[in-house]
Amino acid sequence: IQELAEDAHVYYFPGCATTTEIVKAMNGGAKIIKLFPGGVLGPSFIKDIHGPIPSVNLMPSGGVSLANIKEWKEKGAVAFVASKSIKNQVGDTPVIYVKDVTRVMALLANHFYGYPTQSLQMIGVTGTNGKTTVTHMIDALLEKPNKPTALIGTIYRKIGPKIIQTHNTTPEILTLHETFQELKEIGGETCLMEVSSHALQLGRVWGLDYDCVVFTNLTHEHLDLHKTMEQYAHAKSLLFSQLGN
Repeated sequence: IQELAEDAHVYYFPGCATTTEIVKAMNGGAKIIKLFPGGVLGPSFIKDIHGPIPSVNLMPSGGVSLANIKEWKEKGAVAFVASKSIKNQVGDTPVIYVKDVTRVMALLANHFYGYPTQSLQMIGVTGTNGKTTVTHMIDALLEKPNKPTALIGTIYRKIGPKIIQTHNTTPEILTLHETFQELKEIGGETCLMEVSSHALQLGRVWGLDYDCVVFTNLTHEHLDLHKTMEQYAHAKSLLFSQLGN
């Protein structure tokens, strides 16, 4: 994508620009490429960023219907990133094929936001039970009036005094990086995260740099995804591989 964008910045954005707007923006010297997660993010994540700019469409693996592809083309998408062949649907529009779209999203988001977890104190908590309790206890110990913290978990996302409702224990990678960025903007240095086995297995936290991780326990749950307790334990262990990574 960076080759496609040349010296432009890359930014995830669940919106779209028409062909006319793209040409107008390019003539005006636009330096940002928009990436459309194609359903990964909802309308609540839309941001206003300096008017219409060129577009690149980023599709989650297997998560976009053929009708969506046509819709993005009509709205002016100039390229697609996909993990399966969509040649018949995109025509002459360039396609960048990758093995794992989620990991590509993680790499691009991390690069765009300047690798925020390398400068934050990141504490991840995993385990079948107790993640919410442990993260809140640690947060209560670390948060001070002049040192806001962020907490990401089952109940909500907290950035300083701001509370945001969540749908997953561990949100998608784009939402995580937005949280880290906002924490840094208000002067925060510490982020506590509940890290689910689903998030670890599906790559939602791939590339995050943890300074401290906590394991609470492992009981018979989530075997619909992991199939066996051995695979479940392996998924949990992935968090420890990201210490200082």
